[in-house]
Amino acid sequence: MLVVLTYFSKNFEKILCVRLNDYFTKNNLLSQQQYCFRNNHSTSLAITDLYENLLQNLDEKLISCAVFLDLRIPFDSVNHSISLTKHEHCGVRGDALKLIQSYLSNRKQYVQGVNSKSSLNSIISGVPQSSILGPLFF
Repeated sequence: MLVVLTYFSKNFEKILCVRLNDYFTKNNLLSQQQYCFRNNHSTSLAITDLYENLLQNLDEKLISCAVFLDLRIPFDSVNHSISLTKHEHCGVRGDALKLIQSYLSNRKQYVQGVNSKSSLNSIISGVPQSSILGPLFF
């Protein structure tokens, strides 16, 4: 039974992700410098764009500066209320916003070892690990 729920969940997330991506793309709400989870915007393209910008600046005798951030556990740092506020600001409202709120809220977790298990705790930030929507919500 768990496999059926996981299969349903993954497909539901895929549909929601496609719909949100289409909405954000159609309304030009995502930066062209946003890579990774978008079609035709791979991380390889990010490196290529950076390289081309550096070469162009070199040709124009401009100084270049790059800042690289390696966020620790980035998907665990997503604040639910900030994410919901950003979605609402982008025009996601009504039932769609309620669906996202429901997706993020009332999640629980525990840690289990060989001979012990922690208590069940509410998750107040972050998106589900290996979720389809995680990169979009991040």
